Amino acid sequence: MAEGEESTRTRFGEYELVSRLAAGGMATVYIGRKPEDPAHGPVAIKVIHEHLSSDWEAMRWFIDEALISVRIRHPNVARVDELGEQDGLYYLAMEYVHGASLAQLLSALAKRGRRLEPWLAVWIAARVAEGLHAAHELRGEEGELLNVIHRDISPQNVLLGHEGEVKLVDFGIAKAQGRAERTKQGELRGKFRYMAPEQVMGGDQDRRIDVFALGVVLWEMLTQKRMHGGLTPDELMDAVRAPAVERPSTIRDDVPPGVEGILLNALAARREERPHSAEVLRQELDAALAANAPGFDGPVALAGLMRDVLGPELLASAQRLPEDLAKAVGIEQLEPTIPRARRDEETGKIIVEKAAPHAPGGDDAAAKAASRQARREAKLRAREEAAEGGGRAWLWVGLLLLVAGGALAALAWLALS
Repeated sequence: MAEGEESTRTRFGEYELVSRLAAGGMATVYIGRKPEDPAHGPVAIKVIHEHLSSDWEAMRWFIDEALISVRIRHPNVARVDELGEQDGLYYLAMEYVHGASLAQLLSALAKRGRRLEPWLAVWIAARVAEGLHAAHELRGEEGELLNVIHRDISPQNVLLGHEGEVKLVDFGIAKAQGRAERTKQGELRGKFRYMAPEQVMGGDQDRRIDVFALGVVLWEMLTQKRMHGGLTPDELMDAVRAPAVERPSTIRDDVPPGVEGILLNALAARREERPHSAEVLRQELDAALAANAPGFDGPVALAGLMRDVLGPELLASAQRLPEDLAKAVGIEQLEPTIPRARRDEETGKIIVEKAAPHAPGGDDAAAKAASRQARREAKLRAREEAAEGGGRAWLWVGLLLLVAGGALAALAWLALS
């Protein structure tokens, strides 16, 4: 089963395949269900390509991903429930979250001339740090620290659910005790622009390379630019070895107080100057959030933004699911007739609010009016933010694209390369 080729099997273990979500060089991802357990809801089934089943190197990475991921149980890490084998093909059964990657959200915002609200960026980064710390602290059967390093923290590997969830995903190239020595000498795994200097120079690596990478992600969320963008491969390698980080406050004037210093510490070229753990970074970000934006409701703000920017695509992809699975992913919350924004009477600022459940059988005229009002307010906000941002919005190139007639590949964040 090569890239783009669908499996002819309809079941893997106790899971029935419903439809294909995405495919890449390593695996194909399907949405699945447990026919014998209708209440279970949808699952993501990641199936290694058939032509790789005899490739020991590929199988090793696939199985190692499972052995690490299945141990991690944290709300900010996408759950892996099972590693299975069917007719010689290995598969992973994983948590399904209806949403999009952070890369997709940033790309959609850029296309609209908009930017991520700065405190929401801080909140998302803090939640990723929380999940990352859980992975770093993973222990083995006898309580020994496994020294897991993710090594591929990037916007593509942060999943955002339409109900405000933040999930770190893809431990396919993670490094752990007992596995580290199997990486070939000089071999680099991951995305260059998110790598710490010691990672590209072949030095000793520890959890602080993930702290650095998360710093790059936060920098990109705040600036709506790519770190080291527009460079040739050789220039990029030089820039990563000796990073010169532009202060986000020179790019936008609403960078939250205290956050820039936290961010620059995370991006320190010398790892000794970075926070020594993702937990320390999380504490610093949450402290800045609490001190400057008390009462900020991250899940509500994220859920509102997801519906505002990606709602039509997420609704369309949910509508293609069987009715019971569509209900399980919360399709009612994606209905376009639900108001998603209001203007604060005192400040005049547009505020995105969590949608109320859609009431079937309501006044159709009122629902249409509410929908029109929500669209007007969303357009007004887009114009206001575009005017503030001027030409600063940078159109991301090479991020995950819309697929299947414009619908988002909700799980395109998975390791498919």
